[in-house]
Amino acid sequence: MLVVGSYVECVDDIGAVSAQILKVKHVRNRKFARIGDIVLVTIKTVNKNRGFFLDKKKAKKLMKGTLHRGVVVYTKQKFSRMDKSLLSFSKNGIVLVNKSSYPYAKRLRSPLPWEVAVKYPFVGSLSKMIL
Repeated sequence: MLVVGSYVECVDDIGAVSAQILKVKHVRNRKFARIGDIVLVTIKTVNKNRGFFLDKKKAKKLMKGTLHRGVVVYTKQKFSRMDKSLLSFSKNGIVLVNKSSYPYAKRLRSPLPWEVAVKYPFVGSLSKMIL
């Protein structure tokens, strides 16, 4: 679970390095996010070398302090699957998406849980490996 105000890592190749969660979208009165939730984030740090493929218009959008939507793909807390197995990661991570849940990035830098790949197929198609 990620509480509102948590810092997360952006695991795509868009150029943002870290972000802070401001709000959990589409869920009423819930102050934490789970794997597969859409969150509203503000970008805290940017690495210009990571988003080398961006044109000037998109690079201007992805500046420090801008608001974006993101899909939570990793959490440090243990996540139980339907077959009663537990899954946890070493970091908290998101993928930046637009309003129609299509990612800005062209590829992801790490594997993706299949729960996210089923719920958001556009995000799942960018990953090389699905856990």
